[in-house]
Amino acid sequence: MAVVYVDVIPPVKPTAKASTTAVTNKNVTVTATFSSDSKVKQYSLDNKNWKTYTGAVVMAKNGTVYFRAADAAGNYSQVTGYTVKNIDKTAPAKPTAKASTTATTDKSVTITANFSSDSKVKQYSLDNKNWKTYTGAVAMAKNGTVYFRAADAAGNYSQVTSYTVKNIIKAEPDKVAPKAGKVTATQKAQDSVLLTFNGFSDNKGIARYDILLNGKKIGSTTAKSFTYNGKNLAGNLQFVVRAYDAAGNAAKDAKAKVKIIDKTAPEKVTGLNVKGTATEKTATLTWNKPKDNVGVVSYEIQVSGVSKVFKSKTNSLVVKKLSAGTHTFTVYAIDKAKNKSVVSAKKSFTVLDGTAPKAGKVTATQTAQDSVLLTFNGFSDNKGIARYDILLNGKKIGSTTAKSFTYNGKNLAGNLQFAVRAYDAAGNAAKDAKAKVKIIDKTAPEKVTGLNVKGTATEKTATLTWNKPKDNVGVVSYEIQVSGVSKVFKSKTNSLVVKKLSAGTHTFTVYAIDKAKNKSVVSAKKSFTVLDGTAPKAGKVTATQKAQDSVLLTFNGFSDNKGIDHYDIWLNNKKVGTTNAKSFTYNGKNLAGNLQFVVRAYDAAGNAAKDAKAKVKIQAMAPQAKTLAFSGPEVAEAEYLAMPETPAATEYTAPQELSLADFSLPEPSLLTGSEALCADSCAASLDTTTENILDNKNKGMLA
Repeated sequence: MAVVYVDVIPPVKPTAKASTTAVTNKNVTVTATFSSDSKVKQYSLDNKNWKTYTGAVVMAKNGTVYFRAADAAGNYSQVTGYTVKNIDKTAPAKPTAKASTTATTDKSVTITANFSSDSKVKQYSLDNKNWKTYTGAVAMAKNGTVYFRAADAAGNYSQVTSYTVKNIIKAEPDKVAPKAGKVTATQKAQDSVLLTFNGFSDNKGIARYDILLNGKKIGSTTAKSFTYNGKNLAGNLQFVVRAYDAAGNAAKDAKAKVKIIDKTAPEKVTGLNVKGTATEKTATLTWNKPKDNVGVVSYEIQVSGVSKVFKSKTNSLVVKKLSAGTHTFTVYAIDKAKNKSVVSAKKSFTVLDGTAPKAGKVTATQTAQDSVLLTFNGFSDNKGIARYDILLNGKKIGSTTAKSFTYNGKNLAGNLQFAVRAYDAAGNAAKDAKAKVKIIDKTAPEKVTGLNVKGTATEKTATLTWNKPKDNVGVVSYEIQVSGVSKVFKSKTNSLVVKKLSAGTHTFTVYAIDKAKNKSVVSAKKSFTVLDGTAPKAGKVTATQKAQDSVLLTFNGFSDNKGIDHYDIWLNNKKVGTTNAKSFTYNGKNLAGNLQFVVRAYDAAGNAAKDAKAKVKIQAMAPQAKTLAFSGPEVAEAEYLAMPETPAATEYTAPQELSLADFSLPEPSLLTGSEALCADSCAASLDTTTENILDNKNKGMLA
């Protein structure tokens, strides 16, 4: 049977690419790429009417071209659309042009053009042939036409705009030079001079003034004044003003001199500081040298609390006999022309006193194992104590502004020599005040852990143990308290043997004690059990046969101070059972002869009493006959079987199940006649019949 494969998979969607994505005023071609299984290749301009694709599609205007493909089975691919939107064939708007004046003039006329916003290229021409880039107004020195055009990013050129200038009329040349006037030069600031012009005239009017300084042109103006801003001006300056008319005729030079006076104050003084430590004896004040155009020659210094104004030719000043406390100072800088800077920012400084504090007394008190409290009394100073430095054995260990200090050390021991040195704010130090203290061990051992009982605790002995705790100088003894015992036990090691504890549950706790008799906190309680060490007292055992394979053992006279926990029963040196009752029934199998039973009593501690023994002789118990009627093959008359009789000593609380072994047939040799004939042939029937009888018996149907 031929297998036909159906192709339902369409070709891959075509891809499309334009010849350019840049803005253009030309046609754009869109090329499609088709998969190899495309047997039909098509394009459409409306996604409805499809034409065969034979090559790139030319787009003369913006729009969307669609492509699709079909394979040999007629499966069409998805449609690919490509939108062309970069074709621009619209030229920019025609530029406009405007003249600076339309009135008659003998001067140049400037023509300004305005272009549309899409004008990327802006051009002008004086002959409508040779074009130049338009960057600003075109100056026409004579009558004529100027042309303007624009192009957009696609290269589309606008229509040409032209503007004809015809209002320029050249007059006769002016040959009359202006008449010179007067110039006044006035210094306005350190590096600024104002020139003012008066009395200059011309038949056609002054066109401009050129300004020269020391023979070099420094500027021009059409106004009647000019401000010259120089740099580091000094001495006498010679200015010249030369007037020109529009024809370029120049007046004679008008001159003016000015002497530059220093009007620039020094910069504000900064960097105020105090060198070293300011004391009542001397204080050295310093500051940075400020800048000045001609140089600083002196300083004025004002110090708070002093009415005098200090003067210095350098950037430092030594001031003597200032009062102790906080002061401020400010500085002015002064140059050669006596220009004075603005005042500096205030600088605050402290003048320390030169009087050392007076030493007092120190008391040293141990407050904890590694802690000593120092208290200070009687220290004084004219300006007050600034701080106390504390030294131990000559080494600084701390500072404080309080009148006490707590030193927390590590493993302190022996005699400690403390010294307290008082300082005032000026750094003046008092003599050392000393204090000794002898360190006493005040650290208690750590809490005892790891309490345990080694081995088994009995009434005879119990060995208690624990871990050795840490202590800064070492543990020397332990105190042990055991519940139920009023005595407090003591031990020099981390164990204790306790004797004659009563049986039962006890707890014990431990304290650790070091050389200084520091006592730890009490340990957590540890509970333990003291086992009974007294064996039970043996009693008597009576053994009574209750059935062929059943013996009843009864126990009397057994006793223990804590009570009997259980009895183990042995038969001929083999354990046959356990009970916590005062009797035990042994059910054996095929019991016969003399049986030797042993009963061993145990208390909860596992102590065993002496063995109590009992003998019993197993008696064969003959079954009591019962007759049952049955029939078998070739039996002429009903015969009877004897059933075993229940032993008289046995009491039944439920029907006793019987077995085939309880039934028997007469020996064949004792049978006669039809009995003998039945002996063998009836055996099978007997088995079946007996089973039925047993079943009824066990169901309670037979008495």
